[in-house]
Amino acid sequence: MNGNNKNEMHLFLIWNNAYYRLDKIIEDISNNFNILRKVEIKWSKVKFSENLTQFYGTKLSDNSFKEKHCGNGPFTVVIVDDYKPHYGPRKTSKGKMNVNMKMFDLKMKYRSITGGGHKIHATNYISETRHDLILLLGKTLEEIQNSLDEEKGSRSITRDIEGANGWNNLSHLFRILNNTTKYVILRNFESFDDNKLDDDIDILTSSPKELQFIIKAKKVHKNKRRSAYLIKINNQDVFIDIRYLNDGYYDENWQLDMLKKRCLSNNGYYILDLKDYFYSLLYHSIIHKPYFSSLYEKRLKNMLESSKLNSINIEQNNWGSILSEFLNENKYIVRIPKDYSVFFNYQHSFYYKKDYNAQIIRKIRSILIEIKKRVNEYS
Repeated sequence: MNGNNKNEMHLFLIWNNAYYRLDKIIEDISNNFNILRKVEIKWSKVKFSENLTQFYGTKLSDNSFKEKHCGNGPFTVVIVDDYKPHYGPRKTSKGKMNVNMKMFDLKMKYRSITGGGHKIHATNYISETRHDLILLLGKTLEEIQNSLDEEKGSRSITRDIEGANGWNNLSHLFRILNNTTKYVILRNFESFDDNKLDDDIDILTSSPKELQFIIKAKKVHKNKRRSAYLIKINNQDVFIDIRYLNDGYYDENWQLDMLKKRCLSNNGYYILDLKDYFYSLLYHSIIHKPYFSSLYEKRLKNMLESSKLNSINIEQNNWGSILSEFLNENKYIVRIPKDYSVFFNYQHSFYYKKDYNAQIIRKIRSILIEIKKRVNEYS
C-alpha cells in the first residue's frame, strides 16, 4: 500500500441523503477511476441503526444523528479500480494516517458538495475495502474480482449487513472476522465444532470495540472490566471472552507478538503459533488458576510429545521454572488482569508488574464477597 502502481480495488458509498448529487458524483468518479460495479442496497428500517453500528464499529442508537444525517433509504456502492494508487499522509478521524490520497481527496470533495458531514463514505486502504465488501455484500475482495465478468453494470439488492440476524456457524463468523479485523483464538480451538459449541471462545484482538460490534456481541456484565460477551451462532447462545492489548491478561508485548505470529488454521480461523500456544497455556494454568491441575499438566505434556517443542525437558525442570525462563528470555512480565473475574495467583507470580488500581479493585471485591458470604451464613 505504498504507491507501487499495482491495481487496487476501492469503493465509494453514497448515502441516501446525498442522492440529489448522485449522478454528478458517479460521473466524477468515472472520470477518475474505472467503475467496476454499481450496487444499490436497501437495508430494512428496523435493522438500520444496528447495521450502521456494525459497519462503523461504534454504538449508534435508533434514529441517531448519524442515521438522520445519512438517511435510512437505499444507498449506492460504487466499486472502482485504481490502476495507479499513490499513498501519503492525510488527517483522518483517527488521526494522521497514510492513505490512498486520490480516494481520500475525492471523498472530501464529494462531502463538500453534499453539504458537509459524512453522507459520503470511501475506503482509504485495501484492508478497509475488504472490511466493507464482506459486510455490505457478504463477499471477499477476491470473490468480487473473480465475478466481475459475470456481474457487470448496475443492480439493486435488498439485504441487511452480514450477520445482522446472527451467525450460521463458526465458518460464517470467522469468514467475516478474517476480512474485517485482527484477532487470534487463544485456546481450545481443537474442540470447536462448526455448528455446535460446548466451550466458550477466548479471543485476543487489537481492536476490541470494533470486534464486539462486528460480531454483534452482547455484554454479559455491566462492569466495563468484565470481558464476557454472548453471540448467536446457529441460534445458539455462545460465550466469548474478548481479550485486548494492555488488559493485563498477558504481557502487552507478548500479546502483540501473538497477533504478529498468528497462523491461519485448516479450519479457517487464526490461532496461536505452536510456541505461543504452549507457553500461554502454561501461563494460564499457573497464573490464572488457584492450583496447577493434573488436567492441564497432561495436556501440556501431550503437546510436548506431539510437537517440535520436545527440547523442553520437564523431567529436569518444574513447570514454574520453564515458564519463568521463557518470560525472562523474551522480556515478558506477569501482569494482573484488569478483568477481576480472572483469578490471579499471587503465590505463583514470582515477579509481576504492580497495578495498584487492579489490586485495589480485587481487594474490594474480595471483601464484598466475604461480607456476602457472612450475611448468607446468618440469614
